[in-house]
Amino acid sequence: MASKLVDHALSSPNLSPQSITEALLLLSVAPDEVAIRFLQQSGKKWAEDIEVRRIYIDLLEKAQKYTDLRDFSQNQLDQGVDDWKVVTGVINAWLGLIRLDSSQTYVS
Repeated sequence: MASKLVDHALSSPNLSPQSITEALLLLSVAPDEVAIRFLQQSGKKWAEDIEVRRIYIDLLEKAQKYTDLRDFSQNQLDQGVDDWKVVTGVINAWLGLIRLDSSQTYVS
């Protein structure tokens, strides 16, 4: 039941969190896929917060969404974010992509 309520709250624009505290609370109890979907859509603005950014990186890596992880982490680096979690996000994304499809050449 709680999962359905969190899913509804994160999916409804009129119920979206109004503060970082609310966002962190909802992310802490949301199922991984719901949290990822929220952070990729209406909750994108919260990904600029250091704690949410780190949660998002962990969620993407756990879900093996390596392309999303690579793109997000690289974008954060390009914006000048100085966070080791972002650097490891880029590295782990590339390693994950290579593991998933070793037939591709990623280095030119």
